[in-house]
Amino acid sequence: MNHISTFRTDWINSSPVYYNSRTKRVSCNMLDVIDWNNFEFDMEGLYNYLSFGYQVFEQTPIKDVKFLRHSSILTVHETDNTDLRLEIREEPDPIDVYVGKSSSEEEAIMHLQQHVAAFEGESRERHVQKRFLLPLSGGYDSRLLATLIQDKSRIDAITYDISLSEKYSFEVVRAHEVSTRLNINWEQISLDQYWNSDYVQRNFDTFGLEMPIHASYHFELYDKINQMKGKDFIVLSGSVGDWWSGEKIPLSVPKNHLDFGSLFFNHGISISSDFIEVKTDHAIKREIFEKNAQRLKEDRLFRIVFARRGRIGLASYIFRTASLFYETYTPFYDLTVAMSQLNMPQSRRTDRVWLRDFFRRNGLDLENDAGHIKPVSDDNVLDVKTMRKTLTRNDLLDPKYFKGIVTTRRIEWINDMIMKVRFIPFPLLIVVSNLSYRIDSAAHRLSLRSIFGKGFDYIYCRAFKTREIAKAISEWSLLKPLELVQQRAFGKNQFRR
Repeated sequence: MNHISTFRTDWINSSPVYYNSRTKRVSCNMLDVIDWNNFEFDMEGLYNYLSFGYQVFEQTPIKDVKFLRHSSILTVHETDNTDLRLEIREEPDPIDVYVGKSSSEEEAIMHLQQHVAAFEGESRERHVQKRFLLPLSGGYDSRLLATLIQDKSRIDAITYDISLSEKYSFEVVRAHEVSTRLNINWEQISLDQYWNSDYVQRNFDTFGLEMPIHASYHFELYDKINQMKGKDFIVLSGSVGDWWSGEKIPLSVPKNHLDFGSLFFNHGISISSDFIEVKTDHAIKREIFEKNAQRLKEDRLFRIVFARRGRIGLASYIFRTASLFYETYTPFYDLTVAMSQLNMPQSRRTDRVWLRDFFRRNGLDLENDAGHIKPVSDDNVLDVKTMRKTLTRNDLLDPKYFKGIVTTRRIEWINDMIMKVRFIPFPLLIVVSNLSYRIDSAAHRLSLRSIFGKGFDYIYCRAFKTREIAKAISEWSLLKPLELVQQRAFGKNQFRR
């Protein structure tokens, strides 16, 4: 028996490995292992994809197509009669040695600093000509990376805006302020094409049915950076940093096998069970629940890591998409870095107090800095604006692909809501919004209380139903890959199930 190839997954499963249990094909791209001549949905995998908003539990929506567990090794062998055989070895869970341990925030900061310093040292030796590209949102994770990098002159920070009023949004105001205080080069980039059919297809070709069409805006982002700045960069990614530093929402222990939603958040990118027509006995979920219920209840560290592993597909795309364009670095996939934060006293992790104190000591506690002009716009209309610019009728969902999957009335609602973007006068709204926030910003500088800008947000959101449209776009982005995979399997004009 000859050894053909070996595949490994890390402790968090940050880069999945797919295999077909029947054909024995293995690849890091899900689409490569689908048997297109014998295409069939896996009912529980499909239900889970719809209800969670991404694939979970080593299942996919496609029959016989699975992904490898974390901390595992898959070896492909060729037998004497040239058949393929897969050998899967699940290694001990590396987090087990950290259970019951404790760490201090000084240790957590030390591990971060050492990791970043080692990266900087290696980059000086191997990539001295490359600059560091930092997508800077103004949030804690990218701000932390910007603080820890010692050679600030090597960083080019970029920010894309999500609101109507670009100059006054959370991302832009805080990213600009962080860059100013750290003396980092900074630039704002506009995105407005990522829902077009080319980007949607690139997203699908790269990620298949792992998750919604969720990385297309990163494809546009790095395309623009390539055109504007070239390729001599290493991307600094803050991906999943917030998973370890604290808990925004406490993780609830599932009551039963149908209650994993208490652990696996999806930002509203899912289909309600009221509209799912897929029938399944939920056998895999039941098995997973029975196997882990007691430990989920008793072991806080395991509960957090279990939850993060479950939704890694909806987060790792940030790092993985950047890696398609540039060498990419993050300290947050490192086991020691993660565990040193997870094992800090809970009182310091709650609301990320330890990290706020770190920023305060480094002059970057913008949230509590009275001298910092606070952003006044945080309404995310980027998806809606972009859909308005790129929408064609060909982008709408075709109900024939969703019979027996999602109710026709929900497909019609999604299409109807998306078509409403044609009637939103964004050019006028942007002018009025910027004027409103300019007044609001002046009021903030004078220490006056003003709600003019936020009042305008409320008015246009209610008048044009932008939040309902954004929800429809989220569901569209989840269902579009299911349409594309069936078109590839059956052809656009020869649909069958």
